[in-house]
Amino acid sequence: MGAPVRMLALAAGVLMVGALVGCVPGDPQPTRSPTASHTPLFASDEAALKAATGAYAAYLKMSDTILQAGGQDPERMSQVATGSALKTELSGFETARSRSWRQKGNTRFSNIQLQSVSAHSITVYVCVDVSHVDVVDSGGKSVVSESRPARSAAVIGMVADSHSLQVATNEPWNGDGVC
Repeated sequence: MGAPVRMLALAAGVLMVGALVGCVPGDPQPTRSPTASHTPLFASDEAALKAATGAYAAYLKMSDTILQAGGQDPERMSQVATGSALKTELSGFETARSRSWRQKGNTRFSNIQLQSVSAHSITVYVCVDVSHVDVVDSGGKSVVSESRPARSAAVIGMVADSHSLQVATNEPWNGDGVC
């Protein structure tokens, strides 16, 4: 994808910008990597996946809410995101504000799969669905490229502190079986 399409995709809530940068080989099995100095974050993989699902849903909802408001009050995203994911989101919100774009509709996701769990992080694969999302300019005209895929796979990294799980990375994924 080119730079303008990347920003459009971000503004549309796709949240997976840039060209695919290679493949993640195969489908790694979920792993646990607790160390002697760290207590596992979750009692089971099922509990980790449930928490990751909730955290990712909150992340998408907040991103959609901010983009539906034309990128206003972007600092709210820090409640659900950190690191490079937050930086990318803030950049996308600035683009939406500067171009007077607004999102219509909500981003959906499905097929979330646990990739790994460690003492303070979770990584999941997910299928992101923007088929019900449009981005319009100040005149109400769609600015979404007709070539934008309705669904695309992502690998999402999340980190935990004592009271929350936040999205830290959000990258395109070219693996099989998620979308």
